[in-house]
Amino acid sequence: MKKIVFILQILVFLSGFSASALSSSLNNDSLCDLVILKNGDEVKAKVLEITPIEIKYKKCLSPDGPLYVVKKNDVFMIKYSNGTKEVIKGDNPMSDSSNSGDQKNTKEEEEHIKQCEANSRWAHRIFLPIGAILAALYIVGIVLSSR
Repeated sequence: MKKIVFILQILVFLSGFSASALSSSLNNDSLCDLVILKNGDEVKAKVLEITPIEIKYKKCLSPDGPLYVVKKNDVFMIKYSNGTKEVIKGDNPMSDSSNSGDQKNTKEEEEHIKQCEANSRWAHRIFLPIGAILAALYIVGIVLSSR
């Protein structure tokens, strides 16, 4: 019986470890900006510079990697790690990007923004309860093994 409890503890511990590793990767993702291109591609990145004609960033998975540059006309929106969003209006290169937050979005843009927000929240809704269950199982295993 003690062997079964011990094996159960190990399995719960390892499951909790992988969940915490996944949780930490989610937390790292929360430090990333999301660059959404007009072709639908989404890039998790850290935006470093926005010029009148281009956007410079580094990919989140390789912060020491190469610097990527994309034309501003090819970018639909940037969702920053602090939760703010900037819809890129690349038609006029001399326009001030700080004013883009004041402009109204089209219905299609609003739907795309809502979908992006929903996609970023799914992991937190799934992994938080799983982590709580695994922690409870681990505690139960410790209590059972100490008897």
